[in-house]
Amino acid sequence: MTSKILPKEEIVTTHNNEECLIKIGNFSNYNKLLRTMGYVYKVMDNSRNQIKGNDVLTADELKRARAYLIKVVQREFYLEEIKSLQLNSIGIENLQPSVKRSSSLFKLSPYFDADGILRLRGRIDASNSISFETKKPIILPRDSHLTALIIQDFHKVFNHRNHATVFNEIRQKYYIPKLRRMLNKIRSKCQTLDYFGPINITIGRRTEKRWRSLFTCLTIRAVHLKVAHKLDHDSFIMCLQYFMNRRGRPRHIYCDRGTNFVASERVLREKLRKINPKLIANHFVSPEISFHFNPPLSPHMGGSWEHLVKSVKIALYDALAGKTPTDSLLQSCLVAAENTVNSRPLTYLPLDSEQSEALTPNHFFKVF
Repeated sequence: MTSKILPKEEIVTTHNNEECLIKIGNFSNYNKLLRTMGYVYKVMDNSRNQIKGNDVLTADELKRARAYLIKVVQREFYLEEIKSLQLNSIGIENLQPSVKRSSSLFKLSPYFDADGILRLRGRIDASNSISFETKKPIILPRDSHLTALIIQDFHKVFNHRNHATVFNEIRQKYYIPKLRRMLNKIRSKCQTLDYFGPINITIGRRTEKRWRSLFTCLTIRAVHLKVAHKLDHDSFIMCLQYFMNRRGRPRHIYCDRGTNFVASERVLREKLRKINPKLIANHFVSPEISFHFNPPLSPHMGGSWEHLVKSVKIALYDALAGKTPTDSLLQSCLVAAENTVNSRPLTYLPLDSEQSEALTPNHFFKVF
């Protein structure tokens, strides 16, 4: 009996460009698209592991769904660049990319991350104080429907306003060519309303009015919001005490010449006279607070905070969504509006800037 060595067989498979398991163009909401794709992975995982009744999406499934959708879109618009990178084995970050000079991605130094997603590299890669997604954002084509849904989602998260804020937040995760133009296009299709006057809240079966007190720093332009239950000096004093306990004691307060503000200044002055400076010397550098009032009938002299009042009204109206809130819901929406306004960039940031992100008031509050 003789043995015969058979020749080695090689099996080669070919396939066309990958098609998405779901039609992205049929969706008008990014979260619905992401969750639908997540349920596709959920069904596959349950059938593979023979699990029944588990219909709760996990963070890992949503992450896989997001990565899959992005890779499908990138292969649709950047197929030649992806083939070029694969042929040159550019899968390691230290290697230089090799795409054609005529490609729109040539100056972005693209590479594949661990999930096979195209990201760009820049001069801030060596920084240890910036997150990975900010240093190497995901490249998205501007003509993709997925890109439009992502921009629209950011636009909704920040309550349809603060154009510079949305631009800055998108830059922290994605690189989209001509992003500012796409934002303007989405904003032109967005319809919103303004909100004026006190806010009505529900307490049982009755309704009451609530006012909003706005404190802003004239240096870092940060905003602090608090609910005032009445339009009198006692409510203002409580709001001021709350502000000082949270943010620190101001030495100078500039405000409108409202009757409640003038009365509050008089009451504070009388109370400060009764305070023994020796008893509070260990807690406060100075027990005095200087009030500066605008001249009567001169609202234009408070333009530095009147502009922020408008931004807060718009953000709060969008957060309430036309509902009559309770006290707790109003306070929660005020905090959300405060975060939205404090996320606005303080400086203009060009699209092709080498800076990682624009400076915002939240950088002075949220130190990580």
